[in-house]
Amino acid sequence: MNHKAFLIALGAALATSTHAGDSIGKVGQILVGRMGSQVYVELVTTQYNGWPCTSIHPNGFRYAFLLSSSGAREILATVLAAQTSGKSLQVVGTGACTINTTMEDVGYVVLQP
Repeated sequence: MNHKAFLIALGAALATSTHAGDSIGKVGQILVGRMGSQVYVELVTTQYNGWPCTSIHPNGFRYAFLLSSSGAREILATVLAAQTSGKSLQVVGTGACTINTTMEDVGYVVLQP
């Protein structure tokens, strides 16, 4: 592949790649699935930066993670702490929507001061 063709292919790949989303807000609904592994989180906010998923979940959930994943129980503890304390939570996604096509997979969370 020549240099020009490579640059065109690289530009096309970058233009179609998914970017991680993020948002800050109060924790609304939390759903833990009946099998006990999937967790869905709603943030009560009007600002979402980036949205890689095909659509938005009809019940307001925007983020998902699996309790079987590394660090997931710590993420759940932080989400619950934010909800209980009423503090805002920043959720940063991975740019993928593999658990549910209407929710971004959680990369990490930050409890706001």
